[in-house]
Amino acid sequence: MNTHDALTLAAGINLGVLMSFAVVLVGNMSDDRRDQRTAEAQLQRALKRHATADWRDVLATRERV
Repeated sequence: MNTHDALTLAAGINLGVLMSFAVVLVGNMSDDRRDQRTAEAQLQRALKRHATADWRDVLATRERV
């Protein structure tokens, strides 16, 4: 194995490591974004339930009066 072959092998290994790192990074970003969307959806559902409960309280109060 000459110097050129060794450098080519090292460059290939480095490129493989970088590509693996990029795949993991993109995967983690996708997971984080999915978790964020899930949290936002849960917040919207909670706000909707809270608003519905407020309206039920208002209607119950009006019926008592």
